[in-house]
Amino acid sequence: MDVRFGDQPVDASGVVIVNSSDKIGIDRTRFGFADIVRQRFAILADHGFYETDSLPTIVRYRRGDLDLKVYHGRQSYELGLQIGHADEQFSMSELIRATDPEAAEGYRNAAATTPAALASGVERLAELVGRYGGRALRDDPGFFADLRRQRQSWAKSYALDVLAEQA
Repeated sequence: MDVRFGDQPVDASGVVIVNSSDKIGIDRTRFGFADIVRQRFAILADHGFYETDSLPTIVRYRRGDLDLKVYHGRQSYELGLQIGHADEQFSMSELIRATDPEAAEGYRNAAATTPAALASGVERLAELVGRYGGRALRDDPGFFADLRRQRQSWAKSYALDVLAEQA
Protein backbone atom coordinates (compact mmCIF):
# COMPACT_ATOMS: atom_id res chain seq x y z
CA MET A 1 0.00 0.00 0.00
CA ASP A 2 1.42 3.37 -1.02
CA VAL A 3 0.76 6.03 1.64
CA ARG A 4 2.47 8.90 -0.15
CA PHE A 5 0.53 12.06 -0.81
CA GLY A 6 0.78 13.26 -4.39
CA ASP A 7 4.34 12.64 -5.43
CA GLN A 8 5.85 13.20 -1.99
CA PRO A 9 8.30 10.45 -0.96
CA VAL A 10 7.94 8.97 2.49
CA ASP A 11 11.05 9.40 4.64
CA ALA A 12 11.41 6.30 6.80
CA SER A 13 15.05 6.87 7.68
CA GLY A 14 14.13 7.65 11.27
CA VAL A 15 12.80 4.14 11.73
CA VAL A 16 15.46 2.13 9.92
CA ILE A 17 16.44 -0.89 11.96
CA VAL A 18 20.09 -1.74 11.61
CA ASN A 19 20.72 -5.47 11.87
CA SER A 20 24.11 -6.42 13.25
CA SER A 21 24.07 -9.92 11.78
CA ASP A 22 27.13 -10.61 9.68
CA LYS A 23 25.26 -12.97 7.34
CA ILE A 24 25.43 -11.10 4.06
CA GLY A 25 26.33 -12.05 0.55
CA ILE A 26 30.02 -12.48 -0.12
CA ASP A 27 29.92 -9.80 -2.83
CA ARG A 28 29.28 -7.07 -0.23
CA THR A 29 32.75 -7.51 1.25
CA ARG A 30 34.31 -6.36 -2.04
CA PHE A 31 32.74 -2.91 -1.60
CA GLY A 32 35.23 -2.09 1.16
CA PHE A 33 32.56 -0.19 3.08
CA ALA A 34 34.27 -0.25 6.48
CA ASP A 35 37.57 1.05 5.09
CA ILE A 36 35.84 3.86 3.21
CA VAL A 37 33.89 4.87 6.32
CA ARG A 38 37.08 4.89 8.41
CA GLN A 39 38.74 7.20 5.88
CA ARG A 40 35.83 9.60 5.39
CA PHE A 41 34.79 9.70 9.04
CA ALA A 42 38.29 10.02 10.52
CA ILE A 43 37.18 13.43 11.84
CA LEU A 44 35.09 11.59 14.45
CA ALA A 45 38.28 10.95 16.43
CA ASP A 46 38.65 14.73 16.83
CA HIS A 47 35.23 14.68 18.54
CA GLY A 48 36.29 11.89 20.91
CA PHE A 49 34.62 8.99 19.08
CA TYR A 50 36.24 5.59 18.73
CA GLU A 51 35.26 2.65 16.57
CA THR A 52 33.49 -0.13 18.46
CA ASP A 53 32.42 -2.49 15.69
CA SER A 54 32.94 -2.98 12.00
CA LEU A 55 31.13 -5.29 9.57
CA PRO A 56 30.83 -5.22 5.78
CA THR A 57 27.66 -3.08 6.01
CA ILE A 58 27.94 -1.18 9.30
CA VAL A 59 30.57 0.70 11.29
CA ARG A 60 29.78 1.75 14.84
CA TYR A 61 31.40 4.52 16.87
CA ARG A 62 30.97 5.60 20.46
CA ARG A 63 31.77 8.52 22.70
CA GLY A 64 30.61 8.05 26.27
CA ASP A 65 26.99 6.95 25.94
CA LEU A 66 26.58 8.53 22.50
CA ASP A 67 26.42 6.01 19.64
CA LEU A 68 26.94 6.72 15.96
CA LYS A 69 26.33 4.16 13.20
CA VAL A 70 27.14 4.48 9.53
CA TYR A 71 25.39 1.79 7.53
CA HIS A 72 24.96 0.41 4.02
CA GLY A 73 21.48 -1.14 3.91
CA ARG A 74 21.56 -4.91 3.55
CA GLN A 75 18.67 -5.03 1.09
CA SER A 76 18.11 -1.41 0.11
CA TYR A 77 21.80 -0.54 -0.36
CA GLU A 78 20.96 2.85 1.18
CA LEU A 79 23.72 4.76 2.92
CA GLY A 80 22.69 6.22 6.20
CA LEU A 81 23.72 7.41 9.60
CA GLN A 82 22.12 7.20 13.02
CA ILE A 83 23.26 8.98 16.16
CA GLY A 84 21.84 8.97 19.65
CA HIS A 85 21.69 7.40 23.06
CA ALA A 86 20.60 3.80 23.72
CA ASP A 87 17.30 3.13 21.93
CA GLU A 88 16.78 6.74 20.81
CA GLN A 89 18.57 7.10 17.48
CA PHE A 90 18.20 9.98 15.02
CA SER A 91 18.81 9.81 11.29
CA MET A 92 20.78 12.08 9.00
CA SER A 93 17.53 13.50 7.62
CA GLU A 94 16.45 14.45 11.14
CA LEU A 95 19.75 16.23 11.78
CA ILE A 96 19.35 18.17 8.56
CA ARG A 97 15.68 18.99 9.28
CA ALA A 98 16.60 20.38 12.71
CA THR A 99 19.16 22.73 11.19
CA ASP A 100 17.79 23.52 7.72
CA PRO A 101 14.20 22.36 7.05
CA GLU A 102 14.40 23.51 3.42
CA ALA A 103 17.47 21.39 2.72
CA ALA A 104 15.81 18.44 4.46
CA GLU A 105 12.93 18.51 1.97
CA GLY A 106 15.35 17.54 -0.80
CA TYR A 107 17.41 15.04 1.17
CA ARG A 108 17.14 11.30 0.57
CA ASN A 109 19.54 8.55 1.56
CA ALA A 110 21.70 7.61 -1.42
CA ALA A 111 21.62 4.01 -2.63
CA ALA A 112 25.01 2.62 -3.59
CA THR A 113 25.15 -0.58 -5.63
CA THR A 114 28.72 -0.21 -6.89
CA PRO A 115 32.01 0.45 -5.08
CA ALA A 116 32.34 3.84 -6.84
CA ALA A 117 28.82 4.92 -5.83
CA LEU A 118 29.54 3.75 -2.30
CA ALA A 119 32.71 5.84 -2.06
CA SER A 120 31.03 9.02 -3.31
CA GLY A 121 27.94 8.38 -1.18
CA VAL A 122 29.95 7.92 2.01
CA GLU A 123 31.93 11.06 1.20
CA ARG A 124 28.67 13.01 0.78
CA LEU A 125 27.34 11.60 4.05
CA ALA A 126 30.52 12.65 5.87
CA GLU A 127 30.20 16.17 4.41
CA LEU A 128 26.58 16.36 5.59
CA VAL A 129 27.60 15.29 9.10
CA GLY A 130 30.21 18.06 9.08
CA ARG A 131 27.62 20.59 7.95
CA TYR A 132 24.58 19.57 10.02
CA GLY A 133 25.80 17.26 12.78
CA GLY A 134 28.12 19.41 14.86
CA ARG A 135 25.76 19.82 17.81
CA ALA A 136 24.93 16.10 17.77
CA LEU A 137 28.62 15.17 17.67
CA ARG A 138 29.19 17.44 20.67
CA ASP A 139 26.30 15.63 22.44
CA ASP A 140 24.45 18.91 22.97
CA PRO A 141 21.47 18.05 25.25
CA GLY A 142 19.45 20.96 23.85
CA PHE A 143 19.91 19.71 20.31
CA PHE A 144 18.74 16.20 21.22
CA ALA A 145 15.71 17.72 22.99
CA ASP A 146 14.97 19.67 19.78
CA LEU A 147 15.28 16.44 17.76
CA ARG A 148 12.78 14.70 20.07
CA ARG A 149 10.28 17.57 19.76
CA GLN A 150 10.76 17.64 16.00
CA ARG A 151 10.11 13.89 15.77
CA GLN A 152 6.94 14.17 17.85
CA SER A 153 5.70 17.09 15.76
CA TRP A 154 6.44 15.28 12.49
CA ALA A 155 4.63 12.13 13.73
CA LYS A 156 1.54 14.14 14.72
CA SER A 157 1.52 15.98 11.40
CA TYR A 158 1.92 12.74 9.47
CA ALA A 159 -0.92 11.09 11.42
CA LEU A 160 -3.18 14.03 10.65
CA ASP A 161 -2.29 13.83 6.96
CA VAL A 162 -3.14 10.11 6.92
CA LEU A 163 -6.48 10.77 8.61
CA ALA A 164 -7.26 13.57 6.16
CA GLU A 165 -6.53 11.30 3.21
CA GLN A 166 -8.78 8.60 4.64
CA ALA A 167 -11.67 11.02 5.17
